[in-house]
Amino acid sequence: MGRRATLALQVFVPYHRYMRFLKWLTLSLLTYVAVQFTAHVPRRHCDAGYALDFAGIG
Repeated sequence: MGRRATLALQVFVPYHRYMRFLKWLTLSLLTYVAVQFTAHVPRRHCDAGYALDFAGIG
């Protein structure tokens, strides 16, 4: 989600609705991290994949 979309949500959406969205977003992020630790994926593969996605290469 882009910066403009996040800013628009903060300004135009009531907090009680936005809070529900942030709660699920946080839960999905924590679940992603938990899966990485339990699946025993080599750390360098995770970091390399993230770097490539961030750079728009992968």
